[in-house]
Amino acid sequence: MIQAERKVRDQFDGDAELADFYMRMHGYGRDFLEEIYYPIGGLRTLSIAPSPKQLKSKFAEEAENLPYLVTMMKVHHYNLQELTDRNKYLPPSQAKSAALVKELKIHKPKVNQKAVAGQEIMEDHWRRHSQTVAFLYAASDIYVTQNRSLLDLLLAGELTYDQHYKHFHEWIGRTAFVVRDIMGKLSKAEEAVQARKLMPIVSPIAFRAPKFAAVQVETIRGKYTPKKLKDSAR
Repeated sequence: MIQAERKVRDQFDGDAELADFYMRMHGYGRDFLEEIYYPIGGLRTLSIAPSPKQLKSKFAEEAENLPYLVTMMKVHHYNLQELTDRNKYLPPSQAKSAALVKELKIHKPKVNQKAVAGQEIMEDHWRRHSQTVAFLYAASDIYVTQNRSLLDLLLAGELTYDQHYKHFHEWIGRTAFVVRDIMGKLSKAEEAVQARKLMPIVSPIAFRAPKFAAVQVETIRGKYTPKKLKDSAR
């Protein structure tokens, strides 16, 4: 906005008032002002917003924990698709999937940490991001290149509409599937309701649960096997 106003002000010989009037009528567009600028609080919100450097630092801090949530969602998805015999396996739960983040040994400890955090911290991460975890998980399974997913680009701050808009329809469709067919079947159904409020009305696009290594599959099955079945097998 500052760059656009500066450019127009030069066209009007530095007349800030005339430049502002022109920008409101022809520059930003009424849709931008009415649907974005004023709803977020206008100039007051912009004046107290963090600087780009502060925002990038905060984003990097939050982004560190998002891959853990994707792993939890992968376990939920795997349970619902592969462990469907409820006589043998328990339904997905946040507590069990949160504990599996560490047990599956997918993630390396952060710098200055001896081990990946346990169940309680993972459940806290989930609570903080439960409304957007469906978007994150769906993005993790859409590959822009052979080795980079939409989520990789998002966490790196490299996801742009101009370059990647062709993937957005699939992204939102897959997110709708995650909300309906995964989150909607977890014990806290209200989280799916809240996530659905962020969604446009689109047809869900189903996709397969991830594959895990054989030892990881056994770990997941063990976590979701009822205690009485474990005891009877001994």
